[in-house]
Amino acid sequence: MHTTQEERGANNDSRRAPVVFEDILSAAELIRSHARRTSIVTSKSVNEATNADVYIKPENFQRTGAFKFRGAFNALSRLTKDQRQAGVLTYSSGNHAQAIALSGDSPWYRDDYCNA
Repeated sequence: MHTTQEERGANNDSRRAPVVFEDILSAAELIRSHARRTSIVTSKSVNEATNADVYIKPENFQRTGAFKFRGAFNALSRLTKDQRQAGVLTYSSGNHAQAIALSGDSPWYRDDYCNA
């Protein structure tokens, strides 16, 4: 039986353990009530142009306009109390920075984690 990265202590070590399927399930459960659920759509014209069945996952419908919110929220939520109190720094002016800012500014994060 596999354990998640968090259970293996990988969050506190710069040498990350490999991601296993349980990590993905754990992240999905954690972000379920915070990330928007996006549908899978198709396009007749794209299918005809490519002569294939193309499935599109429009993550641009996330609040930050990109899938980055899922990873940012998952990462911030897994920080230890000491790590949360030390703060987060991101080197991005794009989607990742927006996702970190939105995740860190949410009442869920501030109330439950920064004031813990």
